[in-house]
Formats: sequence, C-alpha cells, structure tokens
Amino acid sequence: MHYRFNCHLFSPVPGSWRPILSLRKLEIETNFRADQPWHHVLMSLQSKRNKPTQQGLWKLVGILAVLLTCTVRVALAAQCGRSPAKMVNLDLWSTRSLSSPSRLWKFISIGSSSSEQQAVLFIQNIHTAQKWSVGSIERSGTAFWSGDSKRVFLQDRYAADDTRIRIFDVSGAEPREISGLDKAVRRAIFGRIPSNETTLWVSYPRACFAANDSSTIVLVADAPLVSKTESGPGKPFRLNITLNLNTLQIVK
Repeated sequence: MHYRFNCHLFSPVPGSWRPILSLRKLEIETNFRADQPWHHVLMSLQSKRNKPTQQGLWKLVGILAVLLTCTVRVALAAQCGRSPAKMVNLDLWSTRSLSSPSRLWKFISIGSSSSEQQAVLFIQNIHTAQKWSVGSIERSGTAFWSGDSKRVFLQDRYAADDTRIRIFDVSGAEPREISGLDKAVRRAIFGRIPSNETTLWVSYPRACFAANDSSTIVLVADAPLVSKTESGPGKPFRLNITLNLNTLQIVK
C-alpha cells in the first residue's frame, strides 16, 4: 500500500515564510510504503540525486522533518482505511440526523425547545420507525457510523475544554451505549502523563473505527500539558490510542 502526503516544511526568510520542500512534488520521484523504515526512504530519495549538493542535503533534512511530522497522519490512514466516514455536526439547538451505511438505522439529535439546555439523542430503526433514547448532549458534538453499520461514534464536546468519547452499539436486541469507554480512554491518556503535570484540555482531532473492524477505535488525543504547581503556556502532547471496544483495553 502506498501513501501520498500533502505536508510542507517552511523556512524563515527575512520578512516572510517560504516553503523549501513539499512532499507533493516528490510523488513523481518515489513511492514508499507506510511500514517502510524512514532511513530506507531517505536512501531511496538520495539515490535519485547524482550530485549530493548542499541544497540536496538540506532537502534531505527537510524530508526527514516532514516525514516525522506526518507520522501520525500516515499511521491513522493505514489503520482507518481510505474512505473517511460521513459525519454530522450536532449542537444544542438544531435537529439533525445521520443514516447508517446500510440504511437500516438513523442517529438523531433533537434540539432543545425548553430551558433544559439539552439536545436529546435517539437511534431509530428506519424500517420499523421504532426509536430508542440513548441520552443527550449539553453543548455540541460530531457523530459518524462504522462502515458495517454496527456502531455509531460520538464526540460529545460537553465543555469548551473537554470531550467525551461515546459509542452506541446497534448489533444487539436494541441500541445501547458502551459503558466505561470514556474512562478507559482517559486512563490511557493520563497513564502517560507525569504525576506533576496535568492537561489544559482534552480533544480528539482525529478519530475513526479501525479498517474492517468496528470493534476497534483509533484516536489521536490532543492534551497539552502544564505543571500542577507552576503557571505557563503549556507544552504540546499528543497520543495515539487504539482501543478494543469489547475489552476496553488498549491494543498494543
């Protein structure tokens, strides 16, 4: 399997920033696999240059930097499959829905029309019109179905600086939410954070069901860290998480 990248490395120039390398331009020169070691990639690229000039060496350094920057994107693309799931954005006031790929189920969010400040969530069997209440959201969220239509994924952004991961399973007698999922994800995140630090926020800029396996989810958690005892702007912290929904265990 081959991957193409749309990543750029920028170098400061007085008064402006200009791109010194775009991997899009290298697509013509070489292809490589996601599991191929980076030093093999660099050797392949350098072999295409007859004269290793200073500019060529700088480009090789740039390539390495871009490849490292893109590692998360490549890994996620390999685990999630090529076709991104169709998503629906939810909020407190709107009524929106998203049908499963099989056209058997529909995930529905009905906006609040009262002072309760909640949008109620339902899963409906499209053929029978029967609906099941599966909870609510208090702010906003994003939902998408697994490719096999067995599960629906919800990022529940219940606060400005925090997000819950919720998944509803429709493979049984009736739809149900998988309990304990968000706690398992948070254990994975905070288990990698030093005891003297905490997070500024927790969000998930990338999420999917694993390719051909809706019992596994793949997440990229964004959780910048700050000291518990000192003030400061925080430092970046991202973590790749692959979790089995049947056991709620991290997949090694």
